[in-house]
Amino acid sequence: MKRIMLIDDDSHEAVFWQHIVRRDYADKIALACYTDVDEAIAALDEFQPDVVLLDNRVPPHETAQFGLSQLRDRKFEGDIFVWSFTDKDLLDSFMKHWPEVETLAKQDYVGIKVRDLIETKLIAVAA
Repeated sequence: MKRIMLIDDDSHEAVFWQHIVRRDYADKIALACYTDVDEAIAALDEFQPDVVLLDNRVPPHETAQFGLSQLRDRKFEGDIFVWSFTDKDLLDSFMKHWPEVETLAKQDYVGIKVRDLIETKLIAVAA
């Protein structure tokens, strides 16, 4: 079972992801959702995710840099994806110091397409 941690300040994202995982991936994915980076980082040892999906902007932080630094400081060894509605090229430029991080454009995975993200990115990398 893959353990995915979603960190996104939009609580609707968490509700949507929980619904999709519960309905379609209950036997493949354990999901933990957080709207606060600090709370998510505090839960790392207990949840032990294989994959972290981090929104680029989770207040009060302007970018994902804080969360990424915390993950690096905690020696997180799983896969990290940063996603945002920001233009993907701009997001990639923010992440140039984080070569281990893959960026995703949220608009590419809206609604039903979230299954594509789960199956092609999140489950596949954590295998």
